[in-house]
Amino acid sequence: AVANRALPEPPNIGAGGESRRSGDALTEYYVRRAAHAADALPQDVAPRAFLLALAIGLDDSQTLAAIPAIAETVAGVEAPSERSIRLTLLGEPTMLGRRDLAQHFFISAYLTSAIGSEAATTAGFAKELLDAQGDSGFSFADIAADRAGTRFANGVLKNHFPLGGLEKSFEVDTFIPKVDDL
Repeated sequence: AVANRALPEPPNIGAGGESRRSGDALTEYYVRRAAHAADALPQDVAPRAFLLALAIGLDDSQTLAAIPAIAETVAGVEAPSERSIRLTLLGEPTMLGRRDLAQHFFISAYLTSAIGSEAATTAGFAKELLDAQGDSGFSFADIAADRAGTRFANGVLKNHFPLGGLEKSFEVDTFIPKVDDL
């Protein structure tokens, strides 16, 4: 986040050079950097560390901290003062141009690694059923992002998506379906 924030704002069309990333490009940058860092860890912890780092690193909500079984892990990884700094520098990472889809995707991916696919899927459905009772309503797009995150995590955990490959070529469009018509 610090390296991205240090880059200049996007230039006018036609200007050259690297500029600050945002949206899906920022998400792709963060995933690739996290994959690079995790790939240097021991093989037995790298995939789960990668998924945890993305879930915490890309979440600007209190969702993970509100899950009793996970709150202690989150608090142990990131102190409130560190969270404040991260949120200031984070930018606006998205998937398919939507911030909420990125959060659903990466939280579900981490939950899959922490509590398993079935429990992560159940948690996603439960959240949407609660949302259906409130102002935000039930969202099939959110469910699609949850399911895509679960599938992504399973691929990472089973080494179908090696960290070295994700470092080189992660693209949002490869891992989440279009949700416009849901």
